[in-house]
Amino acid sequence: MTQEIYDRTYFEDGLASGKSLYNGFKWIPERSFQEAMAIIDAFSLTRDDKILEFGCAKGFLVKALRYLGRDAYGCDVSRYAICTADSDVRQYLKLCTPFNPFPYVPDEFDLIVAKDVLEHLEVSQLDMLLDKFRPSCEKLFVAVPIGDGTKFIVPEYNYDVTHKIAESTQWWIKKFQEHGYEILSYKPYMPGMKNNWTHYANGNCFFSLSSE
Repeated sequence: MTQEIYDRTYFEDGLASGKSLYNGFKWIPERSFQEAMAIIDAFSLTRDDKILEFGCAKGFLVKALRYLGRDAYGCDVSRYAICTADSDVRQYLKLCTPFNPFPYVPDEFDLIVAKDVLEHLEVSQLDMLLDKFRPSCEKLFVAVPIGDGTKFIVPEYNYDVTHKIAESTQWWIKKFQEHGYEILSYKPYMPGMKNNWTHYANGNCFFSLSSE
């Protein structure tokens, strides 16, 4: 995962350029608030809980969580996304770099959210980050697209040139367990999350994990 590819073209002209599915990546309140409430409900998050979204892009989920009174932060590898984040959320976002891919300390968060991000990693990068996440949070929420080892079940996901991991639900379960996580739950559908892809059975999976 390199910083350079996640540029303006990736977020604003992804379809036309063939880089991604994005076309004018912007704040859509009804989507972000649905996602935020889904996470709040799933983990019974209170105003005292500290939340990090890893791979936050422009920080839309972070913004929604903060509007809902939660202590939320974000980080992303894209300098473009962080620099163009809305002014009311930018101060809560950090840039991930090759030298500091996870710019936080142990025991800093109650929950880390990794939504639509882990599939962009090489497996070696995934292994490294799962090891870094574990001492830094009590719970980990992961949303990933599911595949057969080569292609994703949702055909459109194959159009993003930065997608690296198109593996099965069982592959992900084994990977999380290898790194010491307890699988609290996993399911192919979560109300409020990725509702536009539910017509593809088992096209996504939502994992709730414990790092303790």
